Amino acid sequence: MEMTMERQEYRTLSPYITGYLDSLQFNYHLERGHNGKVFFVFQDTPELQKAVETFRIDQYINPNEFSERIKRAKSRMYDELERRR
Repeated sequence: MEMTMERQEYRTLSPYITGYLDSLQFNYHLERGHNGKVFFVFQDTPELQKAVETFRIDQYINPNEFSERIKRAKSRMYDELERRR
């Protein structure tokens, strides 16, 4: 996970934290990095940083919803890859 300070973005490769943040209604878009990897990109805010910290200390989230959000993030990533081919 990385934060890009100049653009106030939070970028991650993890569909797991993306699923968690998505379940909290944080919007994201996808970007392909220079190395060809696809990043999930969020607007960085104090609320997002708090949510990331909560994720890191392993707070509870409904497992079924979390699983569905991960599936959605992966599906969106693969759709984006196919669209750009």
